[in-house]
Amino acid sequence: MIADGVSMSVGNYLSTKAEIARYTKEHGHTPPDMMAPLLTATATLVSFIFVGFIPLLIYVLQAAGTVDLSNRSLFWGASMLTGVGFLLIGIVKSRVTETSLIKSLFETLSLGVIAALLAYYVGFFLEKLITGN
Repeated sequence: MIADGVSMSVGNYLSTKAEIARYTKEHGHTPPDMMAPLLTATATLVSFIFVGFIPLLIYVLQAAGTVDLSNRSLFWGASMLTGVGFLLIGIVKSRVTETSLIKSLFETLSLGVIAALLAYYVGFFLEKLITGN
């Protein structure tokens, strides 16, 4: 999660720097409303780690002895918490972009579910490939 967050924040930093450079070259001055690359990269890293931890929360509670769930219940709990994470991202995205809350929630949840399913099935396939089961 930390490695992914660092990777995402580095990509954000570089793309923001490139966007500022392009704008400056075209207009002769820096964009007045653009955030500093280091600030956007830091926000990306913190957000990635915070939201990425949400689905892991149920496993942490299990390890701490706070909850006692079966593997199936842990999986479904983490899946539900993942949905909550995507909804939180949708709310923030709606406020930042000043777009419809419903549209932002639907878009973020839909794309997040597709990405999560893809990640799950790739992991499932690779496990079968590696273990031969």
